[in-house]
Amino acid sequence: MKTRFRPVLLLALLFAVATLYFSSLPSAALPWFTKCDKESPAWLDTLVEEIKVLGYPGFQLSVADVNGQRMDCAAGWASPIPGTAPLNLIHRMRYASLSKILTSSVAIQLIDEGLLNPELHLVELLKMTGPFVDERMASIRIDDLLRHKAGFDRALTPDPMMQPHPWCPGNLAALKSIRIDHDPGSHFAYANIGYCLLGAVISGIEDKSLDQVFHDRLLNPLSLQSIRALRHGEIFQDEPQAFFDNAHESQNDLLAIDYAASLATGAWSGTASDFMSLLISLFARNEHALLSDQAQTLIFKVASECDFNKWRTCHGYGFYKYKPVGQKAMYWRDGSLPGVTAFAAVFEDGTKVVFLANGRTYNWMASNDRIGQLLYRFITEDRSGR
Repeated sequence: MKTRFRPVLLLALLFAVATLYFSSLPSAALPWFTKCDKESPAWLDTLVEEIKVLGYPGFQLSVADVNGQRMDCAAGWASPIPGTAPLNLIHRMRYASLSKILTSSVAIQLIDEGLLNPELHLVELLKMTGPFVDERMASIRIDDLLRHKAGFDRALTPDPMMQPHPWCPGNLAALKSIRIDHDPGSHFAYANIGYCLLGAVISGIEDKSLDQVFHDRLLNPLSLQSIRALRHGEIFQDEPQAFFDNAHESQNDLLAIDYAASLATGAWSGTASDFMSLLISLFARNEHALLSDQAQTLIFKVASECDFNKWRTCHGYGFYKYKPVGQKAMYWRDGSLPGVTAFAAVFEDGTKVVFLANGRTYNWMASNDRIGQLLYRFITEDRSGR
């Protein structure tokens, strides 16, 4: 009996020693496991080095070029301990605010079908009458919600969607008693609560749960099996472990989010590959596209007076627009949650990119901006997108 178990014990000891050794090394010092289903672009190694410096364990990357040729890659590790299990192409990643692409896409479908008018007022569509503590609440339009100009400003008033029990969408009567931070339509301020309210409008028009609306209109037609809504307090078995900036946040912060309330804002998960399939089907130029040519024009529309040369400034009905002088336009959206980084973009020539990482820094916006600007440079310098 003793002889039978000796090899098992020896392997366990070797694994423990290896884990201790690799975990003692800085992540940036280790070679990363990288796997692509096609020949990888020349810039992938540079991206890997940048992500290692940020301290993220790994990432998935999906790129579709102007000719529709696709490439899916996974790089790094499925754990904050480098040198253990590699991240792969079928690991489930959290989409964070890339989920808002589902919300804006369905809103644009409804506008295109004549079932929703962007000039209609929120309270009218919610069948809500006053009085309102803040009379400006009655003047918020669907246009304002889509463009993050409804008057909610998380820099001034804490984001209710990041609270344990947000009032939206379950207690919309709260609109009668709260104050907004700006006059509707006057000021851009990114707001999760605005998209939650937009989701409530969509659900009311369709007379279905928002989860069912997204499945019926977007996911089921494409058979995107990996894309599923997250649940409060749960980690899926096929999710990688995440890196948390432990001085400020932990897995408890990620799991504390009310995902049932966040279907319109940040509750979806899946692979980068399946999210790319969704983007391709939304923005195809044929009769099978989920968005008509007119709807695609509308979702990419951004006020012409905005300075597109500035990053994270010009937001339209679905995306930020970025276009340095003399270069191609990129329509993009990012996402961030504790342990989660996400970025997706559609270029004016049809190139598309999706990036998902199992980590983030606490001061995440600068890191997200760096990743987005790097991907813009890589794609625009590589005309094929590969």
